[in-house]
Amino acid sequence: MKQTPANAQIVHSGAACNVKDESINERIYTIKEGDTMVLQCIVKGHPRPQVRWTKTAGSASDKFQETSIYNETLRIEGIQRVQGGRYYCKADNGVGVAAIKSIRVDVQYLDTPVLTVHQTISDVRGSYYQEKTVFLRCTVNSNPPARFIWKRGNTLIEQSKDNGVDIYEPLYTQGETKVLKLKNLRPKDFADYTCQVSVRNVCNIEDKSVTFRLTNATTPPIIKLSVDDICGGGSWQDVVLTVLFPSAPKSAGPTLVLRAVTQSDAGFYNCTAFNNVGNPARKNVNLVCQKKSLTGSQMHLTIFILSSPHHLTAMTNLTFQITPDSNKDSETIQIGRDLKLSCHVDATPQDKVNYTWYKNGAPIFNSDNLILLRSDPEMEPGTSSLDIVDIKFSDLATYSCVVNFPGSRVPELRVDVNISQSS
Repeated sequence: MKQTPANAQIVHSGAACNVKDESINERIYTIKEGDTMVLQCIVKGHPRPQVRWTKTAGSASDKFQETSIYNETLRIEGIQRVQGGRYYCKADNGVGVAAIKSIRVDVQYLDTPVLTVHQTISDVRGSYYQEKTVFLRCTVNSNPPARFIWKRGNTLIEQSKDNGVDIYEPLYTQGETKVLKLKNLRPKDFADYTCQVSVRNVCNIEDKSVTFRLTNATTPPIIKLSVDDICGGGSWQDVVLTVLFPSAPKSAGPTLVLRAVTQSDAGFYNCTAFNNVGNPARKNVNLVCQKKSLTGSQMHLTIFILSSPHHLTAMTNLTFQITPDSNKDSETIQIGRDLKLSCHVDATPQDKVNYTWYKNGAPIFNSDNLILLRSDPEMEPGTSSLDIVDIKFSDLATYSCVVNFPGSRVPELRVDVNISQSS
């Protein structure tokens, strides 16, 4: 029989949302995450070609093993998003040039969104009164990109119909994010808020949502320990660490029980409390094991989640940022544009850090074109920012961010920046 070179064609026989040809050389196989992908490489030629499957990575985290599949059928059960990418079928029988065909696999998915809440309190008109602004940040990972819908109760929130809200997409965020800003909280703003995400039913993926109840008691968590160190006993003593919440102080929360502690159990134990409001609160407990004869007994330590801190730490690492960055963006500051100055200091707890902004030595208060945020939701948590809207010649000045922290060994930290057309 006459020898003929190899010929190949890729077909699918597993679950698929869609298979389409975008161009002569581009075939796309769309599949829902978790389904089973089956690709077949149909070959012709004499002698019968040998088949090898390989893949280029669909993401940096995915490494396709080229110990590959020497089989005409490639089957992946419960396919994951990192397994998307371009798959190649190579058929070779040693006659002429090997045949190579490819198909791009697009894995579709929609995660459950994550909703976090950030609050700021700003002085208005020289501290005559304060405005409380709340930012609800909704983040989701999806393919294709998700559409966001915000609801207050069961009512759709439309920015064009409510001047008390802003809906926008922040810069410098991972994943897809939408922020609902509640400006100067009104009584009706204390309600249940739902962030609903949708990929428009592609691959029959249903919408997902998350709900948060905003009340006038909504606050970030803070941990307070009744003692700093636990003086534990010798062998056979149990140590019990319990968390209590202020809303229900008589009911025990999460508990860590160390049975029959020994010297090897000594060290620091970390308790982290989070409620999706502000930053998580963290506290270390030092377990000191001493030699005592307390066979069969227990030692209890209660960890209280309270509204005031117990320990304060020093401020370190004051950082300052200008957005847009004129050095990075290779442009000078232009009249008529917006500019963000941000200031961040490392300290625990973050909510006790005091930021004060000055312009040419005079304190800055909120105005039409100078907007202060105690904790900017677009920046690293705990970052204060000053937005200069529609820069005018009168805004060209020296701006200062001064930071202090009650109880810190460092009285204050300060950074100055001179804003000019040539800076």
